[in-house]
Amino acid sequence: MQRALVTGGGGFLGRALASYLQDRGVRVRSLDRVPCPVEGVESVVADLRDAAAVARACDGVDTVFHTAAMIDWSLNKRAQLHAVNVEGTEHVLAGCRAAGVQRLVFTSTVDVVFSGAPISGGDETLAYPATHLDDYAGTKAEAERRVLAANGTDGLRTCALRVSTLWGPGERFRIPRFVDMARRGRLMGLGDGTSRFNHLYITNAAHAHWLAAQSLGDPASAAAGEAFFILDGEATNFFAFYSPLLDRIGLPSRWRYTPAWLVYPFAVISEAINRRRPDTTEPPLLTRFTVTSTAGDFWFRSDKARRLLGYTPVVPADRALDETAAWMRSALAEAAS
Repeated sequence: MQRALVTGGGGFLGRALASYLQDRGVRVRSLDRVPCPVEGVESVVADLRDAAAVARACDGVDTVFHTAAMIDWSLNKRAQLHAVNVEGTEHVLAGCRAAGVQRLVFTSTVDVVFSGAPISGGDETLAYPATHLDDYAGTKAEAERRVLAANGTDGLRTCALRVSTLWGPGERFRIPRFVDMARRGRLMGLGDGTSRFNHLYITNAAHAHWLAAQSLGDPASAAAGEAFFILDGEATNFFAFYSPLLDRIGLPSRWRYTPAWLVYPFAVISEAINRRRPDTTEPPLLTRFTVTSTAGDFWFRSDKARRLLGYTPVVPADRALDETAAWMRSALAEAAS
């Protein structure tokens, strides 16, 4: 691997992956709607829906990491989600073929196999469900299908990494929200606290992408055309997972849980309201996916990734917590100044 394109290089995973690749001597180009902030990365500012721009970005690289996606749980953005996640992925595939790219690693999600029913220790033998709870998961599943089907065409080798929930320094969705809840003494979880869920530290996610690309470098790679669940260690409760982080920054970490049977009807109502407001840009306040994926078991095993990619987490849990706590303390101090 000498030169790589990272789509979504301005995002949480894209930034981490660009840095990880550069540290290993790879020249990196980013394609995103915003410039990649990593020093030394060539930034192409464009949209996945622009097929010509995607093709130009693919030119001259030997490996593409397709991390970019529209992540939105609104119920009235199906057309936009399809245009970005499915048609945008087709543009990436076309760009790879035209440029003679040899390797494509697609960032998928564990959501592609979730129908709302509990999953305990799932593996890659799970089929795609007939229907998904939201259009985001549905479009990611369709994009994954197309990437895997493209394996072996025009010299292109592909695979998909189904990442679990990402966390670490720079994550600005869940961690700040839980920190704010803890500061106000209102840590509220769903379920009874016994359900299990997987998380994935950001550096470990970048490492898995590196390993996947290395494996695809072998024309006889066993990883080619395959999907892999990528996660850290043992599954834990989705909410309690963040307690050690809150402890490290001196905040209360006791969760109060609300039974799923009590909040699920509110999720149904929230989704119904969202559907009737086609002009809104906000997702529902609560969704069936949120309730079922955190109040019930939703966890997987990464045996296949360990066997075929050699994947194991390179950053242990304690170090990951220390690094994230240091970042969070700095962010809190900056916000207070």
